[in-house]
Amino acid sequence: MKNFKDIEIKVHPITQQNSKSPMPFLKIVKEIQKSEITHIQYQPGLFGFVPYLPTFINYIPLMIFLLKFWKRNKIVITVHEFVLDSFLDKLTLKFINLSDKIIVHNKKMADFMIKNGTPCEKFVLMPHGTPEGVFLDKNDAKMSLGLSNKKVLTIFGFVHKNKGHDLVIDILNSLDDDVVLLVAGEARIAEHKKYYNFLKQRSSELGLENRVIFLDYIKDEDLPVVFNSTDIALFPYKWIITSGSFHMALSYNIPTIASDLEYFKEIKDEYGCIELFEQDNKEELVEKIKDLLNNKTKQDYLKSKCSEFYEKTSWKAVAKKTSEIYSDLVESN
Repeated sequence: MKNFKDIEIKVHPITQQNSKSPMPFLKIVKEIQKSEITHIQYQPGLFGFVPYLPTFINYIPLMIFLLKFWKRNKIVITVHEFVLDSFLDKLTLKFINLSDKIIVHNKKMADFMIKNGTPCEKFVLMPHGTPEGVFLDKNDAKMSLGLSNKKVLTIFGFVHKNKGHDLVIDILNSLDDDVVLLVAGEARIAEHKKYYNFLKQRSSELGLENRVIFLDYIKDEDLPVVFNSTDIALFPYKWIITSGSFHMALSYNIPTIASDLEYFKEIKDEYGCIELFEQDNKEELVEKIKDLLNNKTKQDYLKSKCSEFYEKTSWKAVAKKTSEIYSDLVESN
């Protein structure tokens, strides 16, 4: 966005997510000056939780109200995820609806919010944003991880039970002995650590200690090595709204297999850059992996489609579309 000379931007970072103290939230509100547009990146808990009340009650309604009616700012809000479980969630949605524009990353999320009362004319469908890959020699990258002459499957991102790591571990013995799985990520919060430990235990039970490699947290500077070592990226998810990890894998032109959830179907239908398998279908996943590992023509096709995906969803493309939203709002004043 800094490349657009007619736009002046000030970033207000969230330093204490899920805080039960109102002070970080109040500090943010105080720092936000009167401006033509305030763009909020929203997900539950980002601005903290109201103390002494259930954890799903957060400060976002007050944030939007103060910006809209006290500071008189135009509001753009990017909704990364929204779950409607209670009356209070419905109340939060009503405040989200006060925004002048609402950005979502897939049609399913827009349809869900429209069904629950959000005006359809406020929505803008925009991709998550794809970073630029850093390309290295694949053999050198594999060698640095001790994986020379291995076929590398990778599940990248924070470890959570909705991501299907266990499914892949259970089928690994159905693949050739030179196929290994990289679990490239850590359990972000304590409640996910139990699943992470289960994956290690399950790998041991199946005699896969040398074929399932747990890399834990990957520093930014080490990401190119992991991605360039990968022959196939796997996203055997059970649930998803959007995924930065997924966009990052595609930025490296990695042949990718994902479960047939609505989000991945949208990506395949629009860009053709991934293969899908029926969610939780181990037999189909095995066949998809075997076929892709041995089909260079299909690999090359998916790589070329990944390049097209990057061109249309890069952060540069997202910035351009965002600037157009801002311009339209300013001109409508």
